[in-house]
Amino acid sequence: MTVTASMKKQTSGLVVVKKEPAMMTVKDKPHLDMVPLNLHEKLLVLQSRVTTIGKSGYNSFHKYEYVTVNDIMASLRPALQELGLQMFSGVSDYKVSDTDASCRVIVTLTDVDNPEDFIQFSGVGYAKDAKGDKALFKAQTGAFKYALLLGFSLDTDSIDEPEHTSNEQVKGRVGTATAKKRRTTDDDDLDI
Repeated sequence: MTVTASMKKQTSGLVVVKKEPAMMTVKDKPHLDMVPLNLHEKLLVLQSRVTTIGKSGYNSFHKYEYVTVNDIMASLRPALQELGLQMFSGVSDYKVSDTDASCRVIVTLTDVDNPEDFIQFSGVGYAKDAKGDKALFKAQTGAFKYALLLGFSLDTDSIDEPEHTSNEQVKGRVGTATAKKRRTTDDDDLDI
């Protein structure tokens, strides 16, 4: 999108850019050149643009690759911004004990062109931590990750799980997961 001077507004040192609503051509109605997309149409466009998420995380103890929240957000963020979709999340309930925790994260997706139009989806996470001090944060990360994967119907790389392939086979694969710098976890890190 090209930003023109008429689209900018200076506010206390910040530049606010007015974005035009996401539009599409309606093929079965030739008399309409462009029509604004509603939330569900924007979600459909997003799902067509964001197809497979690469796995940049690596568990060195169990020897397998996994998708991180950063992998998902790096894939989603450009399409969310282009389509005018705002996403935020929050924990709706949780349980914590000495060494483990579980929680539910609710993700809300709002159409900035029509803020009354939104959808919500959720994910559940569970985690253990030897000291217990990080269990809730690990559970929240896992719940958020799976809420995004399931809510947006995202696929991950087709690298087999460790029990179905040797570590040498996984290392030899070429693609998104192996081309990125791997994030290696400690034995007690959660990588759900």
